[in-house]
Amino acid sequence: MAKEPPAEGSPEGVISRPGLAAHPEGGWFSEIHRSGAPVGTPPGYPGHRGLIERRGDVLLFNPGYGGKQRFHLPRSVGILRCDEQGISASHLAL
Repeated sequence: MAKEPPAEGSPEGVISRPGLAAHPEGGWFSEIHRSGAPVGTPPGYPGHRGLIERRGDVLLFNPGYGGKQRFHLPRSVGILRCDEQGISASHLAL
């Protein structure tokens, strides 16, 4: 007896659509873009300090640290905006 395909709106139906793959941390994903730029820790990486840096078409964005004051780190919250005009990043000091 042949197994029926999953219903279109069901979770199984969505997951079985072409292009979705199991994510190693759980869930499902579909890769929509892959940059040729290398990924890794940038030279001079600031740790928990906020960072906004562009390298070609890659945006390196570290939102900073917004928790309890420690190690003389500045507290901030990162704001990442994605809209029709593109992607922009900023920090808000706490």
